[in-house]
Amino acid sequence: MRKVSQIWFNIQGFLFPFIEKEIEVPLTEKLKQLVATLELIDRLKTTPALRRICGWERASQIPHESFFSLAFAEFAQNGIARIVHESCVKQHLGDHIVGHISRDSTAIEARKKPQKKNSNSRTDQKS
Repeated sequence: MRKVSQIWFNIQGFLFPFIEKEIEVPLTEKLKQLVATLELIDRLKTTPALRRICGWERASQIPHESFFSLAFAEFAQNGIARIVHESCVKQHLGDHIVGHISRDSTAIEARKKPQKKNSNSRTDQKS
């Protein structure tokens, strides 16, 4: 099962630009939220594992989109996402330190071959 963050990336990265191109009008923030809500409801109806994680056994139990809008507003106001994240980290990681290595793949310009030493500099050093 794909992670929720991957699904959201697809919504923001592909679906919103596609809709803006089709209707030739930039989407407002409210419209983007509505599209995201409708996409989430569609995912919940078609993905049993995600639906069960959210607490619904059957697709018929999924509430109407207006409920999601109210719930998202309350989540944002009360900082529910931050609280749930902190709880998950404490529960699953506790006091463990997570080792992570970040590597930068930025190209660095360098010479392909070392430069030959100038013969004049050797004679200057000897005299």
